[in-house]
Amino acid sequence: MNTSPAFLRLGTMLSCPAWLRMVLTLLLAALTWWAAV
Repeated sequence: MNTSPAFLRLGTMLSCPAWLRMVLTLLLAALTWWAAV
């Protein structure tokens, strides 16, 4: 099992500015909505 890049992304998200975190959250929400449809 390889180390997931999502884990690295999570670490970066914790230290990123608020606006970038908001963009990532919106992106994740859009991905979740797209997957649901």
